[in-house]
Amino acid sequence: EPCYRRNLQEVASMLKSKHQDKFLLLNLSEKRHDIKRLNPKVQEYCWPDLHSPPLDRICAICKAMETWLTSDPNNVVVLQCKG
Repeated sequence: EPCYRRNLQEVASMLKSKHQDKFLLLNLSEKRHDIKRLNPKVQEYCWPDLHSPPLDRICAICKAMETWLTSDPNNVVVLQCKG
């Protein structure tokens, strides 16, 4: 857990330095409050680790990515999944 948290902080720092506020992080694993503290632009699409998501959740994820990416050509999406 401490190693995971340290790596998460490094990734957040790198994203902020390279993409400023032009990145959206989609959390695809179980809900983690530490991720939300690192970046307020986190969208939670949580489901239990080692399980498949429901189809409606996959559609919502795809729509969120499409909306974000088409709103600005400099935007990037980061998918986070611990597991």
